[in-house]
Amino acid sequence: VDTLGVKNRWIVRIFGELPHLRHMEKKLDVYRDIVDWSTYDLILLPDAFDGHREHQYVTCHLIPHILKERGHSPNCLIGYYPVWGAVTCPNYFERITDVYPRKQAALKCYQSRMKERDHMGLRVEGLNYFYGFLADYTCKYAEALRIEPVSELLQREDRRDWARFF
Repeated sequence: VDTLGVKNRWIVRIFGELPHLRHMEKKLDVYRDIVDWSTYDLILLPDAFDGHREHQYVTCHLIPHILKERGHSPNCLIGYYPVWGAVTCPNYFERITDVYPRKQAALKCYQSRMKERDHMGLRVEGLNYFYGFLADYTCKYAEALRIEPVSELLQREDRRDWARFF
């Protein structure tokens, strides 16, 4: 985040050892009280079809559960972003060609994953290149999100794909 120049930041700590799911469920009260969700215009979540079980849990179960309990801004939007895959049916593209070298520098700071998967930078570049093509034929790199009203997320049935890991 320093490389990107982010000054105001906050990271939710995940409790417990792997697998985190049981520990996250036990800490629901903590997550429920951390954020006043009623003030948010946009909530960013991992894509629901992400290949990571905790990401699926957060998007398909945890956040919908909390938003149903605590409420939300009536015009709130959900933005789904890619983590370990691509965004399904993106409908918003942010062109990043001008800042892509800075993104590459930031990714190189994530040393634990880059050592583990030295090809990660190439995969991210390929995905951003593909999103650039989808954004418009002249854009080299883009980020993609799927944006929808929060009501869509709350009406969707919990797929419970993440539950197979309990």
